[in-house]
Amino acid sequence: MASIDLDPWIVGKIHPKLVECFKNLRREQLTLQKEGIITDHPSLSKISLVAGCDVSYFADGDACAGITVLRVPSLTLIEFVFTIFTPIIDYVPTFLAYREAPGLVEAYKKLQNEPDLILVDGNGILHPYKIGIASHLGLTLNTPTIGVAKQLLLGKVDEQLLFDGKISPIMYKNQELGIAMSTNPKYKPIYVSPGHLISLQTASSLVSRYTKQRIPEPIRLADKLTRDKVRSIG
Repeated sequence: MASIDLDPWIVGKIHPKLVECFKNLRREQLTLQKEGIITDHPSLSKISLVAGCDVSYFADGDACAGITVLRVPSLTLIEFVFTIFTPIIDYVPTFLAYREAPGLVEAYKKLQNEPDLILVDGNGILHPYKIGIASHLGLTLNTPTIGVAKQLLLGKVDEQLLFDGKISPIMYKNQELGIAMSTNPKYKPIYVSPGHLISLQTASSLVSRYTKQRIPEPIRLADKLTRDKVRSIG
């Protein structure tokens, strides 16, 4: 079994007893990154239902994973499902999938309408090991996924392009792993990357098509509805 070393800043964030556990998770990421497909699946030529995923948290640490399904191009909400779960790990950057994906998978099982595409609050291949939460979900559910993050995890963007209202590539180690974009000068950028079964070009085009405010409608509604559930349940 290959030796795995965690970055010192990650080791500093976790309990010493969990270091080996996180090394195993990193080892799994290295395996999964080889399985991701960053080309367009034929099904993307006829998209009628698009899902959005998000997770909100209770004060006690439990979480509400929610999934919306919208009909396109009207962006009409037709379904919302959620599940309450207890994350098995605390938040550690680059390991978000292991915290939130299990709840999202359980919520997905409740859907009556199977989406053609899933937009995920988080990253796809815009990740040090090209296997963010959107990639994990895509592989687990065998469905095209796009990661849409509100903060830049890594890489460099062209700030002038963003200032001019244009799209900027996100470069990391001489590779274009995503794009930074803003649909309106008053909004901060979002960071888009393919997760699974979709190309960067198509991911960028579809996110633009499904966005009315700062973030795409499927994710924006998932965020709102999961927050509402957390408030109502207490």
